[in-house]
Amino acid sequence: MSEYHPAFSTSGNNHGIFIICSKFQQSCLEESNTIKGIFGSSITELGNFEGRVRSGDGEFFGWRDGISQPALQGLGKACPGQRLVKPGVIIMGYPGDPVVDAPTAVQRPPWTKEGSFLVFRQLEQNVLFFEEYIEQNWRSIPANEPRNGVYLTDEERKKLFGARLVGRFKSGVPLALSPYKEDLKYLHPDQINNFDYSEQDGRCPFSAHIRKTAPRNVGPYLTKEFVDASVVIRAGIPYGPEITREEREEWAKKNLEEKIFAKCERGLLFAGHSVR
Repeated sequence: MSEYHPAFSTSGNNHGIFIICSKFQQSCLEESNTIKGIFGSSITELGNFEGRVRSGDGEFFGWRDGISQPALQGLGKACPGQRLVKPGVIIMGYPGDPVVDAPTAVQRPPWTKEGSFLVFRQLEQNVLFFEEYIEQNWRSIPANEPRNGVYLTDEERKKLFGARLVGRFKSGVPLALSPYKEDLKYLHPDQINNFDYSEQDGRCPFSAHIRKTAPRNVGPYLTKEFVDASVVIRAGIPYGPEITREEREEWAKKNLEEKIFAKCERGLLFAGHSVR
């Protein structure tokens, strides 16, 4: 906790956040100055986090981000496999909002209608340690992993090892549909989320990131309504510099403890919206 940015301290002094987006950095800076001019001394700035889009829609670990988002009933059409939830799961004051669905519960003030709760996080990414872990362990996947007479190249084995940590290949191709080799046909909007985890051959590990954070077909243990009620609409943008050759050279000189506790200058700025 002592290393947390002041904006995330437990003092209770953080009462709000402004999110400023533009294609141009200068536009963001100008708008930030405009906001400061409007509020003047009535607010105290606790911090400023500057994100930027990297080429290829990827975060620093290399994976395409923002693929799976819920759709809201009555506010557009869901793509195949996309979770369709009641609007009140995300927007206060509508069906799906637990307060609206329970009239005897203590109601929120009227001004909260059509609002949502925002969670903002700064997720530091130890990219070099992650890359090193994959490099040291990808050989645990046998070359004949499909066990159907087809052999994987070393590069394919390395990609598959990383994909099994996340649940998708870096491109976004889901393991549940393309379990051994990266088949780019599954990037089509009608395919990329159109899957579940009912397969019997362990295509996507239980421990994979997307399987843990967004479970599918979990009955009879959890109902669809329970899972749908827990979704968030989220957005992320990378922050920090690209890794340099000099940084990689310095990393190679570190011991294990130094690598584990290394202070990383890059990561993901994450925002999530939900009514719960």
